[in-house]
Amino acid sequence: MGSKTQGFSLLEILAVLAIMALVAVIAAPPVGGMLDKIAFRKEVNGAMAQIRGWKLQAVSTGQPVRVLLEEGNLYIKVGRNEARRRQLPQGVQWTMEPASLLFSPEGWATPATIEIASKQRRRTLTISPLTGQPEKI
Repeated sequence: MGSKTQGFSLLEILAVLAIMALVAVIAAPPVGGMLDKIAFRKEVNGAMAQIRGWKLQAVSTGQPVRVLLEEGNLYIKVGRNEARRRQLPQGVQWTMEPASLLFSPEGWATPATIEIASKQRRRTLTISPLTGQPEKI
């Protein structure tokens, strides 16, 4: 009256692991693309927040804020103070037309177009001259 032991054989466990590995290999590229998309969206939203911050700084301090894009760096100058340098994140490029942007203490800004790009993604923002607010297009 031999009792049969319950459980899985080594062969069954290896078969399940092989199937799980195959599913992981098939699903990995879409997950990687989704993570890139999320990181890029975060960069664009951060850029929009930064632009709103420059306008707010100009209005709250009563001094113009000038932003210059040069060789992958942003230079932010408030009033007559020395310009501060902000390096852009690696893997992300900005192009700005014109290359200099001015936010006035009255709330207006010079009209501009900013393009933010990574290897696979690209987003264009416009700066409204009347409100100084960024908009995605």
